[in-house]
Formats: sequence, structure tokens, C-alpha cells
Amino acid sequence: MKKNIILFIISLVIPFSNILAETKLIGLSQYFETFEMLSEKAYKIYAGNTFNSCSGDGTAPCDSCALAIPIDGSHALPRGLACNDKQIYPSLEFVVRLSSSVKENYIGTCSSSLIIAKHGTTVIQPRSLSTFQNQIENQEITAVWTWGDLCQTLGQSATCESSFLEMINIGFNSNCENSNIVDGGIQVQVAFRYVGNSPPMTFGCGPTEAPLTAPFEAFCDFGVYPGDEKVYITQDAANISNSFKAGDQTSAGLGGSAGQATTADPSQIKYSKIRMYYSNTGGFSTLTTASAAYDISINLDGGIADRRIKSLNNNQTYIFLGANKDQAGNVELFSDPSYGGNYYLMSEALAPVGETQAAQPEAVIGLLDDQRCFIATAAFGNSEDPQVKILRVFRDKFLISNKLGQHLVSSYYKYSPYFAKKIATSPLVRAIVRFALWPFVGASQLLIMGQEYFIKNTIVSQSSYDNQEENSRNFELDGGAGFESSLDQNLESQNDLDSSANSDSQENDTTFETQDLNEANNDEQLTTEKVTSSTLESSNNEENKELSSIEVISSEKIDFVETTWPSEEAFEKARNEQESGKKFIEHPLSEKGLVKIKSDGSYQYKVDIKKRTRSAHVGLMPLNRFLVRGSRVDYQSMYSNTSPWLLYGGVEWIPFLDSKNYSFRSSFGLGSLNGQGTLSQSGLVAAEKYTLFIVPLSFQGLYRLDYSSRQWIAPYLLGGLGYLGLSEIRDDSKKINFAGAMFVEAGVGLQLSLLRLSQESMFVLQRDYNLADLWLSIEGKYIQGFKNSIDINQFTFVSSLILDF
Repeated sequence: MKKNIILFIISLVIPFSNILAETKLIGLSQYFETFEMLSEKAYKIYAGNTFNSCSGDGTAPCDSCALAIPIDGSHALPRGLACNDKQIYPSLEFVVRLSSSVKENYIGTCSSSLIIAKHGTTVIQPRSLSTFQNQIENQEITAVWTWGDLCQTLGQSATCESSFLEMINIGFNSNCENSNIVDGGIQVQVAFRYVGNSPPMTFGCGPTEAPLTAPFEAFCDFGVYPGDEKVYITQDAANISNSFKAGDQTSAGLGGSAGQATTADPSQIKYSKIRMYYSNTGGFSTLTTASAAYDISINLDGGIADRRIKSLNNNQTYIFLGANKDQAGNVELFSDPSYGGNYYLMSEALAPVGETQAAQPEAVIGLLDDQRCFIATAAFGNSEDPQVKILRVFRDKFLISNKLGQHLVSSYYKYSPYFAKKIATSPLVRAIVRFALWPFVGASQLLIMGQEYFIKNTIVSQSSYDNQEENSRNFELDGGAGFESSLDQNLESQNDLDSSANSDSQENDTTFETQDLNEANNDEQLTTEKVTSSTLESSNNEENKELSSIEVISSEKIDFVETTWPSEEAFEKARNEQESGKKFIEHPLSEKGLVKIKSDGSYQYKVDIKKRTRSAHVGLMPLNRFLVRGSRVDYQSMYSNTSPWLLYGGVEWIPFLDSKNYSFRSSFGLGSLNGQGTLSQSGLVAAEKYTLFIVPLSFQGLYRLDYSSRQWIAPYLLGGLGYLGLSEIRDDSKKINFAGAMFVEAGVGLQLSLLRLSQESMFVLQRDYNLADLWLSIEGKYIQGFKNSIDINQFTFVSSLILDF
């Protein structure tokens, strides 16, 4: 009973358990130019209207730009020129779908005002609600208002002809009497802009009349430049002093006589895009608000996100007019070719290039493009036509291989683009030129086939002689290698005999000393002091006489006992012990490499020199001479004759461990250059950017002079062959071209050991990283290419870091 009374009191204070309710937005109208979600329950919408009225069926906005109003002469219109392809009109519906998590909120008695919109204390009743059921939570209920209702309450204009920035709350009505919204509902900020007048753009980005300051606009100056199936916007400029805020056009002068708006629009809407109108069917007078257009986003700093107007046709002249577009979709401030004042007058002269507002797209070529058969391409209609390919092969194989042919090709490239352009525009002329080219095509194909047959038979007849000569060279090389190998083996045998006969000889080892008391055996008999910190010293001949024993100092003389000694060495050892009064005994750690405990207490270990079985290298190599010929664009004009640097790397391995001087190396390099293409017909520098990747692959044989395990310097010789691969990529990814050339190389190098500078570092690298040695290398080599069109013949240097394993 008590519990029921408490619940009854709570229900009087907070009707229908509003505190537990949660309103969710399921959806609302999505026809806005810009829509922002500020949070899960807060949204911002942008809507616009212009004086060029239009209407629709009430469910979607109308397109006033489809009225096809001429842009040329728009300044003479009574109110200028403005349109919106998502324009708001009073009868357009604004639809919101909501749900509530509490079933008590669905009030049967509020069938017409279950969902409401509130602006301050003013309630905006919906025109209609969808059907719903009582006492069922999480139902989706749709409420519909008209923009006339919203504009009248928020902007005091039922015709939506005033700008405003207002907030409304939309949600479930807590009851039919007090019109409170359950849990606040959702918030919708409405930015609405009405364009009442629209003078032309202040072309040149200046005020149309003194003493006006910088007007309220963004985009205000432009030019266009041809590209490949596109044009680029150039010389673009914007007024950024007002942060791209749209002006209050209701106070702007009519037409172009009184200038731009002087105050910001109440909606606080900004300009966000450039709209470029264009046509290839006539002059500026043919452009209307319904013509083809391209919207380009602009940044708050005045920059253009993408300068390209794409999907155009090459070799057709396009004219362009621009306009400003705001966040609500209003298009205004058109550039007008017939308006004077601060404009640059835009003539209708349709020149291919050079006109500020007209351009003719054309193919753009890079360094590796091989499409220089202009006349043949124009005649046959396609650069990949089989006949064009035959003529191109004839050019490469027979013309550019000699000076006379190179002169003829150069003259052809100089004058043919003009004639090719004329040929391409006339079907009759194209047919005549095709007929005239057929004899040349046939003769070229016969010459190519003859050369291929001659080369094939020459290779077959030459192969047996080459094999014999190669076998002879191999015999000579093998004999020399065997002599050197046997000489090395004899020297090594002699060294072994000297080592066993003379205990004073030094090991070809490096030593490393470290403190190691824990490994000492408890039974070891030493009269020296405790072992101190590890040190590193070079041993002299006296210290290294007995590497496998420990020196123990005794105050008593050791008597010499006559006996039969197993060897002369043992006898000599016993006599030395007797004369010096010192006894040498084996230490338990000698098996682990301990060779001496020095007077300072440090342990001295033996470190074996690790023999290399493979190597890795990384370095830099400049291409001092790099020239690509035979394309429409030469290397100097496109890449400023820059000498590329290549990052080089690879592996080296020793196939025969007994012959450590000989090895093989495979290398891989990568370098890149950046440049701009060339317009194929006009020859001007194109706006399209290219990246040239240079990838050399090589296989080399090396002979390295390894004369000592302690050597600091190792000279070497190298020779081999390789392939230089080239790849050129355009920034729009429409073209990727490849080329390449074989080459041979030979050179000499010098390696300097870095580990010899620190014995301790050498021990650590060998122990922890299994590294045999670390070298700094410098080598000079000559490269000879086999392709005239890719000239890489040069002498260059390579600096590398080499790791032996």
C-alpha cells in the first residue's frame, strides 16, 4: 500500500515517467546541400531560396537553375542572376521521424500534437502525424511540417524570403496542455539564406565601385589551362578578408550598378564551392544556368581542393564561366563576359590556348611515351593501330640508329603536329593519307621481317664458335684459379708446420677480456689476488707462450726431476718451470676459451675469426649521365637534366668456401625524378605531373683479395651485367609507361673494416649478431648500355656499407 502511494505522488510530480524517456531521431529530410551532425541529439541543416522562384510536388526541392537563364548579360537583369538546384519553397515538406523508449509517452488524447516543434516558447504544430498505437514503446512516428510554417515562425516570412539562423527543439509532447517536450527531444539548428539580388562577380577580386571594401564573396578570378581530357583552373583568386561569409544580398544593388553586399547575411552561411559552367558547342552567349557545370570545393584559406575539370574531350575548345556557391546551394555572383568595370573582358575567340576563359584539352605525353607518329596516328585514327606500330618499329630499328635517320625523324617531329591536326579533322584527307602511307607500311614490314631473319640465322651459325671460344676461356680461367688455390693451400700448410714447431708464434685470433669469477672452479689453485674489472690489452710474445695454462707464482723453487719425457716440448716446459720457479697447470675454463688470467685479475678469452659465407650491402650511386631519347619529350626539358641518385642494395654469397676470394653479387636499385609532361600538339608544358622510377637490376662476379684474417683493407674487382628498368606514372594515374635497357659493368673497389677499430665491438657483434665483419666500401665502375635511346654510358662511384656473415 505504501509503495503504491509513493508511485502515485511521483506520477503527479513527473507525469508519465518522463525522467526515464529517451527520444531518438530515426530520420529527417535529406535533400539539403549541407547537413551536419553536431552530436547524437543535435543537428544543423542548411537551406536556401532565391528570387528566381520555382515549385515542386512538395516532397523534394525544386531546381531553379534548370530554368536555363543566360549567364551572358546577367548584369542587365532586374535583380541579377541566382539559382539553386535544391531550392526551398513554402509548400515543401520537412519530415522528421522519432521514437521514444517509454510507452507512456504515446498519449492517445494527443493524436494531432504528439510530436511538436518549439522555438523558444512558440509551438509549431506539425501538419500531419503517422498512425501509432498507445502503450507501445520504440514506435517510429513521422511528423511533417512545411517550410512555410518554419519560415513564418523562424524568419517572419511565410514565403521564405528572409534569411535566419535559429534553433528548434523537436520531440514528444509530454501532455496536451503544457506542451513540454519529453527529455528535450532533439535540437535542429536551421541556417536559411535567401538571395534577393545578385550582381555579377567582382572579376579581379576588387570592389565594383568605390568606396566599397572587399565584397562578401569568395571566388572572384580565374583562368583555365588545357590538360589531357581535362582543364586546370589557374590564376584563381578569392576574397578571404570576410572568411568567405555570404553577403546580405537584400541590401545589394540591383544588377551591376551598385556593387556587392556590404554586410554579412543573417544566416552566417559561407561560400564553399566554385561552380564552373562550360560548353564546347559555341561562345559565351550559349552558356545558361542549365549548362554543364562542375562544382569544386574551396578551403577557408582560399585554396582549391582539386583544380581539374575532368571528363572533357581532347581537341575540342571549351569556354568557361564561374560562379560562387554557398553551403545552402545558392549559386550567385556569376562571372559575366559582357560586364566591364573591373572585369577582364572575356572574348569569344576560341583559340586552343592563351585565352583566359577558353582552352582546348589535348593529349599529354611524358618521357616514355612513344607516340610520335603524329601523321600516321591522325590518318589511322589510333596510335595502337597495327600499321602505326609497324611504322614506329621501322623508325626505331632503321632511322634513329644513324645520323641521317635521326635528322629526318627530328624534322618530322618538328613539322608533323601541324599537319596531323589538319588531317584529323577531315575524313576525306584521312582516307587519302592512309592510302598514301600503305606502300611505306608494306616496305617497312618487309625490312623488319628481313632483319629478324638475318639476326636469327646469324645467332645460330655463331653459337658453335662462341661455345668453343667460351670453353677455351673457361679452361684458362680454371687453370689460373687452380694454381692460385694450390698456392694458397701450400702457404696454409707451411703456416701450420711453423705453428706446431714454434710455441712463440702468435695465433691469428683476437682476444677479449672479461671478468668471470663465477665460472672459476672451486678447486682451482691460484695464489694471485681476486679478479678485478675486465680490461682489454694486446698480448706480447712473452705473455702468449702458454695459451692453454694458468700462470701460478710460487715462492719455492721447483726441483728438476730427471725422467723420460714424452716429447721435446714437454721437456722444455718442465725445464722452464724449474728455472723460473713457476708451475703451469690447466684451468677448468680453458675449454671455453680462457687463455690467461692477467696480473690485474682480468680473464682473457680466445675469439675465433669467423669466416664469411655471405654478405649484404646497401649504398648510394649517382647516375652522372642519364639520357632518354626517342620519345616526344626529351629528358632535359622534362626533368631539367637532373642526375638521379639511386639507393642500392643486395646480397653477395660465396659458392665455394675453399675459395673465399671469389663471390657473386645480385643488386637492386631504386631512384625517382619528378617532372611535368608536354601538350602533344602545342608543345607547351602540361600541368600534369609525372614521376619517373629508375630500377636497375644487376648480377656481378667479384674477386676480393683476402690476404689476412686481421686485414683492415680489402681491394676487389667486379664485373657483370644488368637491366635498367624505367617506369613513368602520371599524377592522374591514367598513364603508366615502361621501358628498359640491358647494360654491362666493370669496376674496382676498396673495403675498409670498421670492426678493426674496436676489438670489443667486434667480439660483441660476432657473439650476439653472428656478424663476421663490417666494411665501408667505395667502388668506381663503368657502365655500358646496349640501347641508343637510353643512354647510361658513364663512369660512376658507389658508396656502400657491407656486412659479412
